[in-house]
Formats: sequence, C-alpha cells, structure tokens
Amino acid sequence: MKIYALIAAAFLFCGGPLPALAADAKPVPPAGECRMVIKDVSVTPEQAPNNGLGAITLSCSVFSTADSGRVRSVKADFRHTDLGREIELKPIPGQVLSPSGDGRYQVIVPLPELMDTGAYRAPITALDSLGCSGTREACFSISFAVRPDIPEIGAPAFAERLAAIAASPLTRGNSVACLSSGKEALERRLLLTRNARRQVNLESYTFDGSLAGGAFMEALTGAAARGVEVNVLLNADTQVSTGPIDSLRLYANELAADLTRKARAGIEKSPAPGLAALLPGPEFRGVNLAFFSSAREVSQALLADHWLSRVLMEKVPLAAAKAIPEGMRDRFTGPGGLPALPLLSHGLHEKMLIADGKCAVVGGRNLEDRYFTHWNDVDLYLEGPAVNEIQKAFLSSFADAAEGEKGIAAPTGLLLGGRGKGGVPLIFVHSLPWRGDRNTLLSLVYALSACRKQAYLSSQFLALPDCLLSDAITDAARRGVDVRILTNSLETSRETSFAFGYMISLNHMQKLLDAGVRIFTVKPGPDENAPQPYLHAKQFALDGRVLAVGSFNLSVRSSYIESENLAFVFDEELAEKRRDDFLKELENAEEMTPARLAALGKEHRAAMEMARYLDLLF
Repeated sequence: MKIYALIAAAFLFCGGPLPALAADAKPVPPAGECRMVIKDVSVTPEQAPNNGLGAITLSCSVFSTADSGRVRSVKADFRHTDLGREIELKPIPGQVLSPSGDGRYQVIVPLPELMDTGAYRAPITALDSLGCSGTREACFSISFAVRPDIPEIGAPAFAERLAAIAASPLTRGNSVACLSSGKEALERRLLLTRNARRQVNLESYTFDGSLAGGAFMEALTGAAARGVEVNVLLNADTQVSTGPIDSLRLYANELAADLTRKARAGIEKSPAPGLAALLPGPEFRGVNLAFFSSAREVSQALLADHWLSRVLMEKVPLAAAKAIPEGMRDRFTGPGGLPALPLLSHGLHEKMLIADGKCAVVGGRNLEDRYFTHWNDVDLYLEGPAVNEIQKAFLSSFADAAEGEKGIAAPTGLLLGGRGKGGVPLIFVHSLPWRGDRNTLLSLVYALSACRKQAYLSSQFLALPDCLLSDAITDAARRGVDVRILTNSLETSRETSFAFGYMISLNHMQKLLDAGVRIFTVKPGPDENAPQPYLHAKQFALDGRVLAVGSFNLSVRSSYIESENLAFVFDEELAEKRRDDFLKELENAEEMTPARLAALGKEHRAAMEMARYLDLLF
C-alpha cells in the first residue's frame, strides 16, 4: 500500500520546478536558435502578509539573443494562485533600451486578504517579436497575519466584512432552530416534504432510499405524485456502494449518472438500491434527478494550484515528480492539478432541503438512517430571507450538474423567503471550487481571525496538512484564543472509513497541540459491538456570539475540492447554548495530550504512515 501511495502521490504533482538560469549567466544559444533571457529576478519583500495590506514588487532583466528580436511582452503567471491571472511587467523608465526593449521590467502586485500562505513560485515568461520565448521563476512567500483593524466577532463591521468575503448578503428577520436530535431532524424533513405544495429541492452527498423504512422516499415520491415539482441533486460518486472499499470512494466515475441516463432511456437499471423510485415510470413522471459530474475545465497555468503544491510538498519526493513523462502531464485535469480520478475529483458535499422556496434545512446530515439514529450531527431549520440564498445556492449547483444533460429540467426559481417569525441575522455561505470559488473556507478563516475569546470546533476528522485553514486555527491559539476541537476516537471512527479518518487526524495533531489547541476525541459507547456515537457534526461556536453550522469539515477537501456551505448565525442566545452543549460533550470525550499522542504514534505507526497519503480523500 505504501508503494502504491507513493506512486499515486507522485502522479499528483504536475512536475518539479521549472528550469532556472543562474542569475549572472548569459547563455549562448545554438546556431540558428533564438531565445529570450530572463535574469536578475527580484521579489521584494521576500515574505509578505496576507492581511490585505501587503504587496510585492517583482522585477527582472530581459533581453533577446536574436539581433533583430524586440521584446514584445513580459508576464508573470499567477493563475495557480488566488490572483488567478497573468500579470504584465512594465518597462522601468530609464532602464530599458529602445527600440530593442532589452532591460529591466517591473510590476507591483497587491496581495488579496486571506491569500493562501506558504512559499510560491511564479513563472515569468518573456516573448519577442520573432516568437522566441524564455522562462524563469520568481520566488516569494506569504505569511498568515491578522489584520490590525479586524472587528470583533458579532460586531456590525464584522458582519459587513464577512458578507463581502462570503459574496452573500447579511439577511435579517430569519427564524432559526437548531436540530441536534436526529429524530427531530428527520421528522422536520418529512414534514416539509409532505406539506410542500409547489416545490421540494433536495441535495445530498449520499442517499439511501430505505431511510427510516422508506418513509422519506415515500414522502418524496408522494410529493411528485400530487403534482409538486421535486428536484433532487446527488453526488454521483457516492451513490453506488462497492462494499468495504466504499470508504475510500473508489467508484467508477459517473457510474451512477450513467445508469440514470440508461434508466431514462428505458433500461431497467437504477443508479443505486432504492433510487429506482425516483425514476420515471409508465404512470408516474418521477423526480427531476441530476447527478453531479466532476469533469471540469482546468486552468492553463504552468504550475499546479498553490494549495495543492503546498499540501504535497512533504509527501512527494521531487525526483519522483520530475520523473513523470511529459506526455503524462496533460492528464492532470482534476481539482487544482490532481488527476481526474473519482477518488480525487470535485464533488457536491452539501446537504440541503428547501420546501416551496420558503423554508429550509441545512447542515451535516446525509440521507441514511445512521445520521438520524446513533450518530452525533446537527442541522439548522430556517425560515426567512436566508432561504432565498439557500435556494440560489441549490439552483446554481443544479445548473452545473445538469449542464449538457438531456431530459433534466431547470428547477423553478422560487424565491419566496420572506421575513421569518424571528429577528435573527444570518449569512449563508456557499462555495463551488470548480469555479474557483472558496468562499466557505475564506469565511471561516476570517471568522477565526476575528475571534478574541473562544473557538469551539466540531469536525469528524482533521485532515489538516499545511494549508490556510490550519494556519488560521494555529494562529488563533497562539493569539490566546481558547481553541478546542472535538473529533472522533479510533473506536467511533470504526463506524466508517476503516478508521483512516482517525489516523489522518493523528498525523496532524502535533502541530495543533504545539500551537496551544486543545483536542478532544469522543469516547466510545459501553458496548464495543454496538453502533458507536460517531461525530459527524460540522459546528463552529465563536466567542459565544456567532454560530456556524453546515457541511464544512476541517479538511483539505472541504477547503479546496468539494462544494460546501456554512450558515453563520448572529444569535448570541443560540451561540451560547451551542457553546455550552459543546462543553458538555467534552465531558464524554478524552483530551489528547502530547504524551498520549506519542503513545498512539508508536501503536499505530504503520497505519499513520499509510494515512499520510490519504489527506486528499477526506
């Protein structure tokens, strides 16, 4: 397995650094060959903050080796970064020869707030009038820095700035209820579906048609049978069970979607057990069913996305990356430069139900019995104008999934979320990473940066290699914020994923502990043979003033690969209640200490080593 993982990881890289020329070298090209020479590359400062107040000045010397060549353009490629574009360097007055254009070029690049941190490589390409080109790299780094004037959590200025980062409005007049009980969460879904009169929109990562004895499937099909418009959006790769290997999501890509298309064509197959009821029949028009396809256009940047390069830096020997044949590199068409494989591809990870455009449920629960029986999870029930933003998110994702597919209708855009019974301000954040949209990650990072007192975080695992989210969590702890994370133990993790999620978490705990983060793992139930209280909640209680609930895990996939959402609720009473509930949950958890982590590291050394290469699956 380790050898396989190393080989697979090597194929995750898009090649090693571009060849660089010595700063004082002036190469002589072979007879008849022309090329552009870039030298004396400079970036100042070499390290800049990501608080939105910094900038770098990039400069270099450029000249053509051809006597008749004239410098036509000098560009730095930032498409693999948060800047997302190529930036042209301009001649420095008095330092460029005319008319050849040989000389010194420069550009000042303002750095966006919350730009991904770490060491960067930015290829510089120069072209001349003869079509000759040359490439060099500029290197710099971005450090995590909290903006000095960042407002505190819950303040009006914080809400305003968070809304801008989220690209979603702050809505007021919402009614919000926390569904921490699985029974209540299921009953609310059934009630909304059974009472719907115009439309039911459903999105889920997984969907077992036998949920609650088939009651939910019956409610869906019953709604469609009485004329309600029912739109269902599912993640294709997570609908077909393949037995134990299911935990790694090794599915045939788009198998579920392919089977659905065949079913629509009249072949008697279903995309997954129980889902046949959603397909059209002789007397039943069925449900408007779409499966998300992970095939997406990719950037033409010379390098893999910065976040991917940073995550993989310690996992892949550069020699292995350089050994990839050039002809293979054009296959890297997945997220950020990953191979376009099902287990690594983009996915829809959100869970939402919207009824009649007026009320909604969002949160962590997928549509399987275990989420509503013995697993620990949390959803929010919402009424009010925030439902319009949830509806827009669903419509956007559905449009992406249905693009190019015949027989799938566009859902009616019901935006009927009026003022709710309560007065709760709320920002609903939604991200579509295949569009370059990481609003959910950036919103959580910003909120953590604004914390002054407490950040109590619940996540089913901690797939946190070096990345922006990890930086935000450790920075908060170093600033004196009481950061506590509740996650699963080995015993509860055995409910799913071969417990690899736990092994991945162990690999990333030391740096969190070193920063002062306190980590707790859920204690197993008294009967080791009984189902365990697996923690699946994605909840973030911040300074006792704001509560964020949704589908977002503390993981690389949630940050960069899968669509996610978080509802930031500005309700101090609810935030304090969930904070207190979190502290009660810690009473049934065991704190991870450095000594305990060291002992576990020795006990599970082989499994942890194998799990080092699985971060991108979780």
